[in-house]
Amino acid sequence: TQVRKDLAAIGVRGYPRIGYRAVDASSRIREVLGFDVRKKGIIVGAGRLGGALASYPGFGAYGLEIVAIFDTDDSKVGSSIGQHPVVTLDKLEQVISDEHVGLAVLAVPAVAAPALAERVVAAGVRAIWNFAPTRFAVPEGVRIRHEQISVGLAELSYHLK
Repeated sequence: TQVRKDLAAIGVRGYPRIGYRAVDASSRIREVLGFDVRKKGIIVGAGRLGGALASYPGFGAYGLEIVAIFDTDDSKVGSSIGQHPVVTLDKLEQVISDEHVGLAVLAVPAVAAPALAERVVAAGVRAIWNFAPTRFAVPEGVRIRHEQISVGLAELSYHLK
């Protein structure tokens, strides 16, 4: 009953004694979640984690296009990770503005994350996916998701007990 109500709330109609057309339900759910709207993002940090995230081919299925990766390491700047250029951090605000970037992925050391979050928000980013092992606040209207790898490990450890 609850699933039927939830699907009806987003405009998916079923057929009595038959159910729902999976294609219609899936398409409408993707639309409601915004997966069909193209969004531009950046990755800050071209280290192991940033490089792994940049190489992930599945972001497009969720409407995310990574337009650049930023780093302070001169040996990485000017190279590419996958199809993505590694750009000097000095151009962060310019790329965010020019490309209309809405999402920043932070894959940087904990000490650098708060200041970088401030910079990307000031430049116009409205969502941050934080992989740095620290928490920080962002202004109202900006959405942040803190990924805590240690929390995931603790959960799995509990289930292995």
